[in-house]
Amino acid sequence: MDELALHLENHGGDHVFTSPDGKALRRHNFRRRVWLPTVKAASLDGLRFHDLCHSHAAMLIAAGEHPRLISARLGHSTIRTTLDAYGHLLPGLDEAAADRLDQLFAEGLGANRGQIRS
Repeated sequence: MDELALHLENHGGDHVFTSPDGKALRRHNFRRRVWLPTVKAASLDGLRFHDLCHSHAAMLIAAGEHPRLISARLGHSTIRTTLDAYGHLLPGLDEAAADRLDQLFAEGLGANRGQIRS
């Protein structure tokens, strides 16, 4: 954020990414001038700009980030929106949670063996 603020201060204006004449980017112009040629050059025909959001969410989920953080990063109004959209990417969470609990229980038993009563 500090670097973006410095950039805006040094270059003036309210926008980080601007058109060649320094004005705000218009979605249509960006798509036509930048996005579509880049997608074509990368042989990724059909890739939509919004697909970057989905990729970002999928990578955060794979990295084990909390859904609340993912929701905030994606700008969703509620965590439910995030879970409804990306819940299918969360298989195995129950098994992973059970494994972590087993690990904590095993560590606790080892450290407190004399304190546990049956």
